[in-house]
Amino acid sequence: MRLGTTYICVRNMEKSINFYTLLLQIKPCQINDERWVTFDCGNCLSLYNRQYDEALLKSDRMYFNEAYLKDFNRSTSMPMNNLVVLT
Repeated sequence: MRLGTTYICVRNMEKSINFYTLLLQIKPCQINDERWVTFDCGNCLSLYNRQYDEALLKSDRMYFNEAYLKDFNRSTSMPMNNLVVLT
């Protein structure tokens, strides 16, 4: 098995990009607006901003499939700052 990308959920994309740029000593290799950013540091490390999708869902749900919407709206007692998604 090969680890493709580790996602870290963040609330402030600008501060997070600055932090990880300094920490990893590399610039992001991919940026998608304020939604996600990827650093290639051997494996990929991506920062994900959930608030971007929340705002987009308020204006237009057509960008998302039903499986994503179901998972996105799933209630959880776990705070967002503790989530790491391995893909």
